[in-house]
Amino acid sequence: MPIDFSQHILGETSGSLKLESSDDHRLALIAMVAQAKRSVHILSHTLDRRVYDDATLIEDLTKLVLRAPQCKVMILVRDTNDMIHNGHRLIEAMRRVPSRMQLRKVAPEFQAHSDEYVIVDEAGVLTRRIATRYEGSVDFNAKKDARDRLKTFMEIWRPSEPEPKLKHLSI
Repeated sequence: MPIDFSQHILGETSGSLKLESSDDHRLALIAMVAQAKRSVHILSHTLDRRVYDDATLIEDLTKLVLRAPQCKVMILVRDTNDMIHNGHRLIEAMRRVPSRMQLRKVAPEFQAHSDEYVIVDEAGVLTRRIATRYEGSVDFNAKKDARDRLKTFMEIWRPSEPEPKLKHLSI
């Protein structure tokens, strides 16, 4: 039975919840992003379709960046092959608001990292220790962890570059 995230408030509800399936990850992410006001940072291996290629999630991310000019969605992906060959709903969303929703391919020197995480409003953190497994956790109020992970995210973001092959895909 899926976890009920409706009572968890971003930046207020503390406590780590164990996630064990793609549905757990997807529902936790949707719950956090729906409450976001400032930013979403995603570090992912492939932007797994079962988690990230969800119409509600894409709609919430798009609403976030359209609501206020200062809102940003920054996405780092280690392996973009699946997106290039099979498409992804996020690509089209990024095309609608390219200045506020950006994706970069992780620079070669950072490819060895195996974890995956999402930081929402520098408060909520969703993690997968191994990107190919659905064993992870979510905490809607993990500000210290969020700050630490955001620092690492930005260190990876700076040398990483946009994936040129994604610009030319027709979806």
